[in-house]
Parts: sequence; C-alpha cells; structure tokens
Amino acid sequence: MVGYDHEFVEARDLTVDRKFCTCALQGGELIQDVINQEELAEYYTFDVGCFQIGCAKRPSYFFNGENHLTKWMYSIAVHEVSDKVDRVIDDFTIAVTRYEYANLFHTMTDWYNAFVVMQFFNRSSFDTNILIVDAHPYGALDSAWTQLFNSTVRLAGIPTRTRFRNLVWGIMGYNSLMKIFVSPTPPLIEDFRSFFLSAYNIDSRRQIDCAKLSILFIWRHNYLAHPRNPSGFVSRKIHNEEQLIQYVKRKNSNSVVTGIQIDSYGMRQQLQLVANADILVGMHGAGLTHAMFLPKRSALIELVPNYWSPMAEHFKAICVWRGLVYKQWFNNDPRNEFSDQSTNIAPQIMNTLIKNTVRELCGN
Repeated sequence: MVGYDHEFVEARDLTVDRKFCTCALQGGELIQDVINQEELAEYYTFDVGCFQIGCAKRPSYFFNGENHLTKWMYSIAVHEVSDKVDRVIDDFTIAVTRYEYANLFHTMTDWYNAFVVMQFFNRSSFDTNILIVDAHPYGALDSAWTQLFNSTVRLAGIPTRTRFRNLVWGIMGYNSLMKIFVSPTPPLIEDFRSFFLSAYNIDSRRQIDCAKLSILFIWRHNYLAHPRNPSGFVSRKIHNEEQLIQYVKRKNSNSVVTGIQIDSYGMRQQLQLVANADILVGMHGAGLTHAMFLPKRSALIELVPNYWSPMAEHFKAICVWRGLVYKQWFNNDPRNEFSDQSTNIAPQIMNTLIKNTVRELCGN
C-alpha cells in the first residue's frame, strides 16, 4: 500500500471480505420504501478482516481529519496471497463512501475527488471503476456515477471475497479541495468541467451573445430527496416567482428568460440548460453548484434570505476559481419572509441586479 498526503492510498492485490464489512442494508432501495430510515444505518461497520493484504505485517497510516479511511486502515488483516477468493477484479477501481449523497454540492466534491485521483494515476474514465462503500437508498444523482466512469458497483453487489488488483481508497468528500473556499483554484477544475460535460455529450464552448442573453432562474420547490425529510419540505424558496420572471422578461425583452425547478430534470437536461445560460439566478442552495458548468464568460446571482448567513462561500468560490461574475443579494427586511420559508424579492431589485451583472459581462 502507498499513501498520498494522508488523503488517499493505492493498494495492490487487496482482498475485500464482506463477512467483516457489515451493514443491514443493501443500498439502492427506493426512498419511499425506507422513509424515516436512520442515516447511520446506511453506513458499514468495519471489523478486522474486512480488508486483507498479503504483507508480513499490517500497514500503519493515518488520514487527515475525522476520516472513514482510518476505520478502513484499522480493519486490515494480513493473509496469504494464495488464499482463495470468489472473484478477482483486475480493473483500476476507486472506493468511495458518500456523505450527504442527495446534495449536489457534496456529491460534486465526490465526483471531483474521483476525477482528480483518476488523473493522478494517469487513467481515463473508460478504465476507471467505482466501488460505492455505503448503503444509501437510490438518489437522483446516482446515475451520474455510471455516466462519468466505466462502471459503478455497490459493496453489497460484489462476491463475498473479492480481490482487487488495483484499488484506491478515494479522498473523503469533506476533505476535497473544493471545500477549501479561500484556497487558490483547485487543480484541474476546468478539466473537470470539460470531463463532466463531455460525458453527457454537451458542448462546453458556448460564446456569450450580449445582444441576446440567456437568463436562467432556478427555483427551489418542495421535493423528496432522502428518507430523513419525508415531507420533502425545502427552505429558501422565492415567494413571488411568477411576478419576478414576468417583470424581468418585460425589462429584458431581447433576452431569453427562463425559470425552472432544475432538480425535476435529468442530469443531461440540467447540464444542457446551464451550459447554455449566460446568467444563472437562484436562492442559496446546492443547485447553484451548477455554476461549475456555466460558460467561461457568464455570471451567477445568489439570493440569500434574512434567516440565512450571507457568509456561506460555496458558490462564490466556484465563481472566483472559474473567473465568473458573482453577485449576491441578501434580504435585510424580515417582512419579506413568509412562514413557508419563502422570500419575496422586489422585481425592481432583481432587475437592477441583472442590469449590473450585464454591465460587468458586456460593458454596457
């Protein structure tokens, strides 16, 4: 085994024995079948013997932060290389445990981490496979793993004793360079964007046309994303969506102005809409992670309600890294907030934000 910066390791001829990696769930269940399921039940426990390696003694290595890879390291047992297994997987594989798997931002850190590891080992998406080491139910973002990489399998889906010729324990999502908002641009960020869009056959080379801008509002509506929120209630909504978009359309008649609930679309459609937008507008929320896929000369307008901190830097950081225009509006008036956690935004304020953004993008 070889460790890298206490964030990930590469192992050769590592055997996974599922008798010692236990979870009551298989993972991949329909959300409606596991409503109110405890999140802890969706993670494995690792006893000594879960990972087995043909070494003279157990390896010792530590990982940064509170890291599940530390538990994996403690579960390693030494065995004879000749010990029988049910299957041998020769293909390069990255093992990933996902946290906040239904959240686009946190899942993006997992995708980015896997991409960086793939590049580090000079691999392509066609020979990179993913081993999911968790038992979350099926989520709307799950299908992207198979689209991005050669194959994806859950731990529950491999034979009891499986030997991996080349297995990498991937970087934990919470340790991603995408989580260090004050850092310089994370490595390969534009390459990652191109990789992601090309996996869905989407042209990433759109050029801005200031005579006919594309303005895309993304709405936050209630929806069922995971078992712990059975009502599907979502905060940080816009109270006056229709009034807002009609006003912006009237004041920007030469622009194409659209409003959508983006998570109601498949990933390919989401990416297509964002890759063709010049200005993306939305309330603070994971959907704004799509700023990663905006054209290179474009803008994000982030709207923040009175009850939320305007200091969250997730999406501002993406814009800074990519050289995009970033604007933020914070509601200073609690009277604009409603009991359903929606915020009324004055159409005139919204249009001023757009005008200022256009001026910065187009210089007029």
